[in-house]
Amino acid sequence: MLTTNADLTALVVDDSPSIRELVSAMLEDLGVGRVMQAEDGVSAFQRIEQSEWPVDLLFCDLAMPGVDGVETMRGLATRRLEAGIVLLSGMDPKLMATVADMAEQLGLRVLGTISKPFRQPQIAAMIERFRRARAIPSRRPALMITREELDEALHSDRIDVYYQPKIRLSDRVVTGVEALARMHHPAYGVIEPDAFIPLAEESPQRITKLTLSVLERAISQAGIWHRSGLDLGMAINMSTLAIRRLDLPDIVEEMAQRAGVANDRITLELTESQVMGSAEILHIVSRFRLRGFKLSIDDYGTGHSSLKRLKRLPFTELKIDRSFVNGASSDEDMRSILETSVDLGRRLRMDVVAEGVEAWVDWHLLEDMGCDVAQGYVAARPVPATGIPLFAQRWAEHLRH
Repeated sequence: MLTTNADLTALVVDDSPSIRELVSAMLEDLGVGRVMQAEDGVSAFQRIEQSEWPVDLLFCDLAMPGVDGVETMRGLATRRLEAGIVLLSGMDPKLMATVADMAEQLGLRVLGTISKPFRQPQIAAMIERFRRARAIPSRRPALMITREELDEALHSDRIDVYYQPKIRLSDRVVTGVEALARMHHPAYGVIEPDAFIPLAEESPQRITKLTLSVLERAISQAGIWHRSGLDLGMAINMSTLAIRRLDLPDIVEEMAQRAGVANDRITLELTESQVMGSAEILHIVSRFRLRGFKLSIDDYGTGHSSLKRLKRLPFTELKIDRSFVNGASSDEDMRSILETSVDLGRRLRMDVVAEGVEAWVDWHLLEDMGCDVAQGYVAARPVPATGIPLFAQRWAEHLRH
């Protein structure tokens, strides 16, 4: 029996005694320390309120008499349950996905859905996902950052760049990194971009200054790694407002030349909506490609690209949004969308990158599909520049063993 999950408490909610016993046995085999059962929503609420330990994992059926799974989700939200929730059902996967979306909108932490019949590796994957989600620091809401604080951070050079490794799936080699802006706040510490990028984009001058700062830092860092023998591609997100500068390709090329980095080692990431219906943007991205820079369609699947537009635009990489990656191994419809996206990218002769991989089962699924590159918490979180050489070294040592 495994012991690594002995600190966890789980609650299985299902009107079928045999299903409750099956899931409970799987959890116990996986080393979960405390497993409780409930036959419906009302019983689940009672177990939660009476339990000596807070519930960490809750596995809930949808089709139950009395208080069904949908009503149970709302009841759990009113109780501000912080457990990781897994929906179990033999119902239509699209219905399960709808209920999962509803639960997330209510503020619950949904780990994923599992269709009946299910297997123990699926349960294990949900436990792994819970542990990783719990370990991720909570994000500060954007409202806690003021424009004055952002301007002070820009003026005082307190905007830093973290880097998340990108792994080539064919041989699991670290092939590059994505540069991600971070803000150092005197009270809150390191703050992620969701808390300050929307504020920055309120002003073309502010977001341009921020974007150029990140570009300069990231490209310079790529040069430092290259000279030390670590040749990594550098992917950088571009803001809609900042990219409207017609001289941007010249500026970025000058940065690359100063850093000693080849243009084709730099990938500029743009969302689908950024290149829709703008001759100005098309002018700029065309000049980037003429100079050998790579271009990535970021968050693919969340915008409105037509197949015709994908065919005509000079992109070299298709980056699949995390919403179609995380949990695809246990969701048939999501898996179909993911497989179609990977196949489309390859047929269009584009490198395919999957972001937001948080479980090894999804990682292995991407390998089987022929996806080119993956990144996500399952391999590594974004780290300061000093952490990348150490990660690359340890990752290489792990591969050798």
